[in-house]
Amino acid sequence: MSAYSEASKLKTQLTRLINEAIENHPTIKSTIKAKKATVANIDNPVNTTAKTVVVRLPFDTSTITLPYNPQMESYLTSGTVKGKVVSVWYNQSINNGIVMQSGDWSI
Repeated sequence: MSAYSEASKLKTQLTRLINEAIENHPTIKSTIKAKKATVANIDNPVNTTAKTVVVRLPFDTSTITLPYNPQMESYLTSGTVKGKVVSVWYNQSINNGIVMQSGDWSI
């Protein structure tokens, strides 16, 4: 069982290193990535003046304020907006993101 335990630890370490290498590769780093997020459950998550929305990424307790695609405004301001699923597109860092689509990519 000791060999299995050591192999499992090595696999975990290698997986982390490989993922970091892929993530930091110049070609991968410059691509546009997408993540799902939900509109935060706070009093006023959408600011139509500044064109921003407060979202929460899955498994994250903190929120982030991001700009949104102008075509999303009616989606974000109609009905109950809190908890709506959206798609955040970003380059290199989620802080460079923009809320581009609804969760089902219908916008």
